Amino acid sequence: MPSRRLSRRRLPLLAGAALAALLLASDPAFAVGLDQARAQGMVCEGRDGLIHKAAGGPGVDGLIADVNAKRMATYRDIAAKDNVPLAQVQAFYGQTLQGKHGGCR
Repeated sequence: MPSRRLSRRRLPLLAGAALAALLLASDPAFAVGLDQARAQGMVCEGRDGLIHKAAGGPGVDGLIADVNAKRMATYRDIAAKDNVPLAQVQAFYGQTLQGKHGGCR
């Protein structure tokens, strides 16, 4: 359920800003690695806004830990600024990322 403070009008703006922050904050090597890992079916986007191991492979655990740590920091900042539960922020971005990249099966 959306919070009154996290209006439908603000959600797309926050989504764009958070995704931009995630991309800018990511190490370029990991950004390429994430795209490759997605393309190879090694990782998938979860409903919780985090990436999860799908098939695995060498080095994917470090990538998952790095990307998820950065995402959680961003999600915590958004939750604190908008005074909404962290789980609500994660669910919103999980849905957004699954819509863009596909989700875990």
